[in-house]
Amino acid sequence: MSFVRRIVAVSFVLQAFLPVGVFAQMTNDPLVSDQWFLSKIQASKAWGVTTGSSNVIVAVIDTGVDIMHEDLKENVWTNPGEIPENGIDDDGDGLIDDVHGWNFIDQTNDVSPHRVTKSTEESIAHGTIVSSLIGAKGGNGRGMAGVAWNVRIMPIVALDAEGQGPTDDVALAIRYAVDRGAQIVNLSMEGPLMEDALGDAIGYAADHRVLVVTVSGNAELESGNDLSIRPVYPACVDVHRSSLMTVSGTDKHDQKSLYANYGSCVDIAAPSVDMLAAEPVLTDDEIFVSGYSQGWSGTSLAAPLVSGAAALLKSMHPDWSPLRMKKQLMQTADPIMVAEEAYRGKMGSGRLNVGSALTVELLPESFDVLAAQRGSTTVVSLVSSSTQVIYPFGKEDVRGAHAAIGDKENDGEPEIAVVPASGTSADFVLYASDGNELARLALPGLLVDGATVASVAGGYVVADANGGAAWGIDADLVIRRFYPYEAHYTNGLDLLTVQHAAAFAPRQGGGRLVISDVRGKQLVSAFPFGTEPDGRWSLARMDASDGSFIVFSGPMGNKRVSVEAMGQLGWTPVSFDDLSVSRITLSSGMRTQDPMIQSYGTWSSTQ
Repeated sequence: MSFVRRIVAVSFVLQAFLPVGVFAQMTNDPLVSDQWFLSKIQASKAWGVTTGSSNVIVAVIDTGVDIMHEDLKENVWTNPGEIPENGIDDDGDGLIDDVHGWNFIDQTNDVSPHRVTKSTEESIAHGTIVSSLIGAKGGNGRGMAGVAWNVRIMPIVALDAEGQGPTDDVALAIRYAVDRGAQIVNLSMEGPLMEDALGDAIGYAADHRVLVVTVSGNAELESGNDLSIRPVYPACVDVHRSSLMTVSGTDKHDQKSLYANYGSCVDIAAPSVDMLAAEPVLTDDEIFVSGYSQGWSGTSLAAPLVSGAAALLKSMHPDWSPLRMKKQLMQTADPIMVAEEAYRGKMGSGRLNVGSALTVELLPESFDVLAAQRGSTTVVSLVSSSTQVIYPFGKEDVRGAHAAIGDKENDGEPEIAVVPASGTSADFVLYASDGNELARLALPGLLVDGATVASVAGGYVVADANGGAAWGIDADLVIRRFYPYEAHYTNGLDLLTVQHAAAFAPRQGGGRLVISDVRGKQLVSAFPFGTEPDGRWSLARMDASDGSFIVFSGPMGNKRVSVEAMGQLGWTPVSFDDLSVSRITLSSGMRTQDPMIQSYGTWSSTQ
């Protein structure tokens, strides 16, 4: 007998108390006054800015969606590569007629909910309820309004009619959504075990700039569990957190919902009690008709509010990364004063306020990057109002590190690239500005002894500090190995970012400056001291009162050229007095007061 670990949809708790309508009706949807949570999250304020865009796709991975529901059918995603009902795999993805999504439980294109012997009302309705909170059509004079009126909902079935499904199917569903253009994935589900397939799929979403929104989960017979002690997944997946957002639930008084889990895995909270939503109603003729009901509760209801809010942000800012959206939602959340001491500080950044998320401009962020020299524990520190400490190669590593701040996708969300300052292993690790790991690569080949790294337009360049090879890593993390000088040159490279390109100097073997792009294409070749000099050379950038310069230093002294004139004539001698009164950036970073720590510059969101 084989066992399949399963991931379970967060079950709803049906509440018996009467609904309280507190939302001033701002649209012609007749049930919107019963959607108290829209007022709580200031949805009408957000709608004054945007009601969403059909270019934004939110995948709902769940039990199935009633795609013919009157409030959803206009917003259901259609696969542009498929011709409906022709029995042909038109887009060549191995799935026939996946016009509106795919059912990974039954391996069919039927994404509607199903009733079977063991199914419950909650599990049948689950996917439709979640979808309606995200994207029920607003302003159509029917039913309710979702947070994002004009978003496209991509229904994917990975949970069966009992609300359960194999984790492998959930992982496949995430990849399906990413490959077909979803920018946001809603996972209103939880499971007790961390599966590699699930973590890898969330990593795949992160690599493709897709935000995954999930739930903290429910503890039906308790007052919620502390996820720091009893984690659930995917809420507590500990990698790719920059693209993963975990949502807990609150009530009408901004207190933790009785059943909602809490703790260190939670990023934000949202209403999750006595919710009105769309649901499929099964008639005596065994067909579904459009319906609505009040009184649903559970953290499954909180996550789609955040997914809908993210969809509105994406409508306004198509280039925003998952991390940028996550920060905006978290930093504009309303603080909540949890009454019980046990929950304080464990409900994320606060309760979702989508109105503020769309109208408040965050203060500029900035941070400094510091890294340890070889010989002590290898740490990289991101220093702002607080300090994030990263161990890029493990807490036992003492190789030291070199780092570079860049923005390979030019989206305003910086990354920090880290390489070892010594040793032969050509490791490359990429972090988000909050310290979460984005990628880890093993570059082809070995180092002679340590590497340096520079941010360039479209990616990063790594140089063998004591060899002759270089590697370009582009925005898609494609690696290209190249040699700035002849392939037989192996005597060491200095590397520096200049004008968004990689500037090289040979540590020994001729005084030639070479500047290349991320693909290794040579942009500049220059000889500051002529073609004859030999010996040890170094490279630096000098910010002086009369401008910014490249400084080339070696046996014949120091010369500089304006970065505005790279490769052109205009090299001039530099004295030690000039150097002493200028800000000098070496290829291996800037010295700090601690000789074992190097600074790699400051990043600000205004730059």
